[in-house]
Amino acid sequence: MNEDIYEILKDEIDIMQDWIPFTGAIGACGIHAHSATNEHVSALAKVVREDPRIVTAFHIVGEPMEFHRDSKLFDEVISEILESQDERFRMDLMANLFLDINNPADAHRSASR
Repeated sequence: MNEDIYEILKDEIDIMQDWIPFTGAIGACGIHAHSATNEHVSALAKVVREDPRIVTAFHIVGEPMEFHRDSKLFDEVISEILESQDERFRMDLMANLFLDINNPADAHRSASR
C-alpha cells in the first residue's frame, strides 16, 4: 500500500457520495476484502490512524453513527479483525467499520447526511 491512501479514499468517498466501509477502502486499494491479509488490514489501519483527515465510526444497530478521530473503538475493532480466523466475522467487522474524510471543503456532504 504505497499509494496515497488518503487520495484513494477521498476519490472513493466522492464516487459513493457517502461514507465507505473498511471493506470498500481495501477494495479501493485493489485488494478484495475476502483475501485481505492481516498485513493489508494493518497497513490500511496504520494510515487511517496517522492521517488526521480520515475519521472513523463503527456502526452499531440502533445507534447513530458518530465519526471520531483517534477512536479507541477503531483500534479495538482492528484488533478483533486481526485476531479472528473466522472469515465471516472478519468481513462483518470490516463491513461495519466506516471511514470518512474530515475535510472542511466536504462539510456540506457530511452535514447533509
